[in-house]
Amino acid sequence: MAAIVPPGAQPISFHGIPAIALSGPQGASAIISLQGAQLLSWIPASGREWLYLSGQADYSGATAIRGGVPVCFPQFSGQGDLPKHGLVRCLPWNLVDQHADDESVSVTLGLSDSAQTRQLWPHAFLIKLEISLSALSVEIAFAIENTGAETFSFTAALHTYLRVDEISWVQIGGLNGVDYRDAVNGNREEIERHPWIVIDGEVDRVYHAALGLELRDGAGTLAIDSAGFAETVVWNPGAEKCAALVDMSPADFRRMLCIEAACADVGIELTPARRWQGSQTMRADGA
Repeated sequence: MAAIVPPGAQPISFHGIPAIALSGPQGASAIISLQGAQLLSWIPASGREWLYLSGQADYSGATAIRGGVPVCFPQFSGQGDLPKHGLVRCLPWNLVDQHADDESVSVTLGLSDSAQTRQLWPHAFLIKLEISLSALSVEIAFAIENTGAETFSFTAALHTYLRVDEISWVQIGGLNGVDYRDAVNGNREEIERHPWIVIDGEVDRVYHAALGLELRDGAGTLAIDSAGFAETVVWNPGAEKCAALVDMSPADFRRMLCIEAACADVGIELTPARRWQGSQTMRADGA
């Protein structure tokens, strides 16, 4: 009988940048870049890659890697004076902890303020991102601590790019009856009236709730849950905007969909020595 290899974490080079490969139970795997603490690949034991990663992604550090799960902090999108989606997506993070047993493997990456971040945002912070991999699920836990003497406010998101077989086959359940801001339609406030949402063009919505969601995509089903975050963002650039992105193939809007755990329109106020935490968990079917 072959020996049972326990799950673990190994340093690797991924497209020339430092990364960590996770080997989980029953053959589950993941890859995490130290640049931005970005989960770039997640393959559960069922064998399907669930994260979209652009074949034209830039790994130089000059911009965020297009795909996976970028970390947005302390600003969501362009809703403020900071660079789009904040300060931490392109910075090098440190490995601060790791754990493995027969049920799961996890790593924790950390980042604190520096002279570079304080030039743009004059606040002291410590952020940690823990990624935990089991046979069929992955959990991303994002914690922010105010280590300074002044209260600060922030918005944040786990900007999850999901890989889909064909965008026109996708159905999203769990948001029926939820209010949302529709950025494609002049930021008009709407109410979702469909038990199952389909994507038939550009979509950019901030749903004002974080509920348990289900993504159906032809051959696969994904359950998505979040905690701590107040909102859910659903985004697909559509054909026209996708064609204008230099780090994405023109037809790739058909192969991806972002479902993001977010505090986008509702910011968080954090007093000195206090800590905030949010998480997103994705669980694949076992087919």
